[in-house]
Amino acid sequence: MHTAYLFITILFAAMVAFSAVAKVRRDPKVVHVIHQVVGVPLERFPLLAVCEFAGALGLVLGIWLPWRAWLQAFTSQIRTSQRSSEAI
Repeated sequence: MHTAYLFITILFAAMVAFSAVAKVRRDPKVVHVIHQVVGVPLERFPLLAVCEFAGALGLVLGIWLPWRAWLQAFTSQIRTSQRSSEAI
């Protein structure tokens, strides 16, 4: 069970980190979906990427420091939801 937990946590952290990298690089597919379809302004992309990097770091830290990672992920989610509600 511990191996599955590690695998899923690291996989999910990598997915979130790659999503953040796509926002920093302004991948055309990501820009189309987030900017044109959802309506998030382009100047908010770096901030969104920072929130995603913080979430990925929180997931990885949660393997060794569970209470700190929980706090990091929770605050990252609050910031992300506040930012997205401001954009709308």
